[in-house]
Amino acid sequence: MINGLISLFSVVLSLYVMAKEIADWTFKDFLSLDQRLHPLLGEYEKSGAHLRLLSVLTHSALTMGPKHQVVYPTSPKQAFLFLQSHKDEPFNEDFILGLHKALTNGRGGAWKSRNTYFERDDGSFYITASAEKTPEVMRELCRKYAFLNAPKGEEFDEIFKFILHFICIHPFLDCNGRMSALLMETLLYKAGLRAAIYLPVDALMNGLYEKRTCLEIRKASGSFYGMKELSFDSYLPYVKEIVYKSYLYLIESMK
Repeated sequence: MINGLISLFSVVLSLYVMAKEIADWTFKDFLSLDQRLHPLLGEYEKSGAHLRLLSVLTHSALTMGPKHQVVYPTSPKQAFLFLQSHKDEPFNEDFILGLHKALTNGRGGAWKSRNTYFERDDGSFYITASAEKTPEVMRELCRKYAFLNAPKGEEFDEIFKFILHFICIHPFLDCNGRMSALLMETLLYKAGLRAAIYLPVDALMNGLYEKRTCLEIRKASGSFYGMKELSFDSYLPYVKEIVYKSYLYLIESMK
């Protein structure tokens, strides 16, 4: 009995230490993972089509319940081709709209036309940025984070802060979760992580860990966008863990 408790305590402690260490990871720590993964990617894997398809299908199967209204059918291949051909272009509003248009197979590519909200597990609601203010809010957000086109090492965490803002603004009628994952991969690539655009971030963040993602957003955001300054204390360690697990998944699968 005592030995079992000691063993359980050891496992819990090791998981806590690992999570704490990942929370403190810097760009250089993730760069070491990236440098391990990139040489393992063959030409087929670098095409990314199978990984992008896997991530989008996983997201669809695990997160789209009967209440979810699918506005746009998605085209993961087109989204990946867009990233491949535009990954070195300036990251701004036009880039985001273009990526959304590619992801939705040409049917999207415009900011939302009506107000949207999240329904939380506890029955409460999170009110996103209004449709009327979304173009202005996104313009200001892209201007504020324009330095992410060439971020310095100490600005690495700002990538995840941008993503949280994007999720809470919810600028599109559909595909905001998948867009947040694609944008995260793009910004990680621009930071110097060359294998980042092949990561299955969406499958983890918006698929397998969808409830945890919603919980972390709730902790950070209050009741509506602009109600208070977003809190990143809990969200940053969580999203770094997602990126870390995405790297480990691909490293193991490429062996």
